[in-house]
Amino acid sequence: MHQPDDASLRETLSRLPWEALLEATPDAVLIVDRQGLIIWCNRHAEQMFRYQEGELVGRPVEVLVPAASRKNHRGHRTKYQAAPYRRGMGDSQDQTAICKDLHELTVEISMSPLKMDDTQLIVATVRDVSQRRLTERTLFSMAYTDRLTGLGNKPFLLDRLDEAIRVAQHFKRPAAVVLTDLDLFKRINDSLGYAAGDSILQEVARRLALRFPEPITLARLGSDSFGLVLDDPGDATAAATTAQSLLALFEEPFRLGEQEVFLTPSIGISLFPEDASDAETLLQHAETAMYRAKDERNSYAFYARDTSRSIATRLTLESNLRKAIENNELVIHYQPQIRLSDARIVGAEALIRWNHPQLGMISPAQFIPLAEETGLIVPITEWVLETACRQALAWQKDGLPTIRMGINLSARHLKHDQLVSNVAEVLARTGLSPELLDLELTESLLMENLSKAASMLEELHARGVHLSIDDFGTGYSSLNYLKRLPIHALKIDRSFIHDLTTDRSSAAIVRAIVDLAHHLGMHVVAEGVEDVTQRDLLLELRCDEVQGFFYSRPVPADAFQDLLRTAPFLVNPAIAG
Repeated sequence: MHQPDDASLRETLSRLPWEALLEATPDAVLIVDRQGLIIWCNRHAEQMFRYQEGELVGRPVEVLVPAASRKNHRGHRTKYQAAPYRRGMGDSQDQTAICKDLHELTVEISMSPLKMDDTQLIVATVRDVSQRRLTERTLFSMAYTDRLTGLGNKPFLLDRLDEAIRVAQHFKRPAAVVLTDLDLFKRINDSLGYAAGDSILQEVARRLALRFPEPITLARLGSDSFGLVLDDPGDATAAATTAQSLLALFEEPFRLGEQEVFLTPSIGISLFPEDASDAETLLQHAETAMYRAKDERNSYAFYARDTSRSIATRLTLESNLRKAIENNELVIHYQPQIRLSDARIVGAEALIRWNHPQLGMISPAQFIPLAEETGLIVPITEWVLETACRQALAWQKDGLPTIRMGINLSARHLKHDQLVSNVAEVLARTGLSPELLDLELTESLLMENLSKAASMLEELHARGVHLSIDDFGTGYSSLNYLKRLPIHALKIDRSFIHDLTTDRSSAAIVRAIVDLAHHLGMHVVAEGVEDVTQRDLLLELRCDEVQGFFYSRPVPADAFQDLLRTAPFLVNPAIAG
């Protein structure tokens, strides 16, 4: 069979009508005159925009443009007609088009000028990219969106931060990243469950989105950490203002059904170009600053180069704390609780101390929050519980006065269903009577999961264990729980005792707490008693027991044994003067 050569093919094509060529293209093609009227279109254009044959010709091209965009479209078309060759041939852009039935499409449009005699026309080639763009958005969402909150994720934040840095370099202006982390958020998951934690994270994201709309970039970086990218924040003062706005978002409680939960953030800020010139390092420095802010909580901090050393120290402490129990570095000091009616010791509060082999005695203010965050507080408290119970029984066997032993519990203990069985096992192993064990819990700890706490405390009460509310008066809760829980004692927080003799409001609060407790059949312990005037006024207010430096600081077991031999109790001569 004879095959035509290239020359004959070219000759055949030259005789082919141009309409046939444009009908063969898979894209929609429209030819528009200077007035914006469609003077020709191929069948793909009619099919794409859902018009019958011949319906589009003679209509304004704006019928294919949504009403809200027509004025803008007309302006662009006029500019193109004035200088059609300024745009590169075939350059395309995405636009929204509207079909006859009002269905909207995402289309890619490229335009080319066509001159016929003295008439300037526009040839528009239109491709439906709706499905492709939907797929791209879906893939982008999967890669750059946090599923729980709908905010961006860490890769999204780093991408936007990279862009902010490039813009800042070009315009010689600053940029900033702000990182916020929720203080003690693990308590929510531990005590109320992960569903409650997720609900709070979603509410945090909602508050952030309302307070910091676009173009500010928002992202959840993982767990309870959120980040903001500030393009051109102005200066450090402006970044600080943003941090203060963040703090204000947490002033209102978070609601979980009928329950209110209060949370605070710790915020770290790093600035471009002062702190770093790339996104990864800038974010890392914001995290370092955030850990510095966690020392105080509910605060913010800027990155400082010496902060890195403090974070390294923190990580070293965490590593060493994990080994402290097995290395016998933990010790217990005991602070006496004095019955005011006869000045005799009736109880002791067991307080953990860490005697580090290189660093010496480390303050509980340094390692207890670290133990809470890492979960090490659970094995540490279990060690304190058994050690203190054995010590109380040892004093009793030596013929010394029988006293209650107070042990502080953390929120993590109420998470574990084994708390009751663990206490029972310790009492069985040590031989201490249950009524001589006093477990101390704070108000805020109880209110994080009142129903579960009530169940556990009822079981402990049934076994004879003594239960106290520590730091009473400082929580956010109502007093309703006092009639629901089997509480034996209220411990008035030291902040009220400090101003007892100088502030009438503090004295009134203490009087009210004592009256309330006695009417509910509870006794009262005042913490932080430091002088004789406080002691005398508490006696006048009918407070049952006290503890504080006026009588004794927390002391090692052998020194406490000497105090037990003193009857009645003699006040600390260095303080009593």
